[in-house]
Amino acid sequence: MLSFSRYFLAAGIAQTLTAAEPFRDPSLPLEQRVDDLVSRLTLGERIAMLGQVQPAIPRQGIKAFTNYTEDLHGLGWVWGGSRR
Repeated sequence: MLSFSRYFLAAGIAQTLTAAEPFRDPSLPLEQRVDDLVSRLTLGERIAMLGQVQPAIPRQGIKAFTNYTEDLHGLGWVWGGSRR
């Protein structure tokens, strides 16, 4: 019975966090989620996202990641780059 209580407590906490942070809610339209997340980032965090390696943003619960693209000069590093 205790494990069920923990499950429902965790589910309740997750639902509360999703409501407080719409960017985490997969049922919302992508554009709304992106707008919400970007509005929560500082200017420095937004600029840091323009490179190939995106740093962690612990206060938003976002881990560091790499998407192998680089927005400053286009998609120059995606699978061989933008060779013509």
